Amino acid sequence: MPSLKITARFIIALVGTVLFAWCAAIGFWTHDHAERRDAALDSHARLILQDLTLALETRLSLGLPLAQLPEVDRLLEAARLKMTGLRAVAVLDEQGRALFSTDPVEIGEQLLDKAGVRMGGGRRVEGEDEIFWLPVTNDYGSQAGVSLLRLSAGTSRDGGVDFALSLIVRAAPTLGLLCLLAVALGYGLARRLNRRLALASGALTQLLGNPEVGVAAIGPAASLGLPLADFAAATAARHHRLAAVEAELVRLDELA
Repeated sequence: MPSLKITARFIIALVGTVLFAWCAAIGFWTHDHAERRDAALDSHARLILQDLTLALETRLSLGLPLAQLPEVDRLLEAARLKMTGLRAVAVLDEQGRALFSTDPVEIGEQLLDKAGVRMGGGRRVEGEDEIFWLPVTNDYGSQAGVSLLRLSAGTSRDGGVDFALSLIVRAAPTLGLLCLLAVALGYGLARRLNRRLALASGALTQLLGNPEVGVAAIGPAASLGLPLADFAAATAARHHRLAAVEAELVRLDELA
């Protein structure tokens, strides 16, 4: 039966390694999924904005100002339904004020500063929202306004959390099997080490009782990768020298 301390240390080390590798894998996959999801959301939002902007620019060719275009509310509502997590879709004038919006409270409000309007499109996080916008131009190439999309900033984060939880649930049985395997492996390693320690202890005890055995007391299984054979040889040589000195002293005493 191996020592409980040795067994516990091996098992803790192996199970800890398994858990660390599992957590690292979950973190890596979740981070990669979050980046891919964020990129997909960005592409989807921009595609919706491009379609909306194209529809508005087509209607501007009728010669009407942006604020008087027909069926804009229907276009905004259709755009809002194309993506989950959209808070609002709006059309702004050249000053950044909302002319149309799927959220009636926003109409007339300043939704984008003048610097943002002049940027010609972009992406920005404002509080709990993430906004995307594109310029709306007329037939003369001048900017008539801005199409804007407001997305909940927590959409990507919530998706990452859900993905991580699904990975944890799916990987739990495999993790349990790996932990059991680590326990069995740790016990086996501890048992093997304990056997070799017992051989080394017995060899050293034999060497202590009879230094004459020298290297013969230390077999390959009892060396543990340590220079015990050299130690045994040095001990035997020292014992021989001491024995020779004692024999010489005895001879001198007899002569005296």
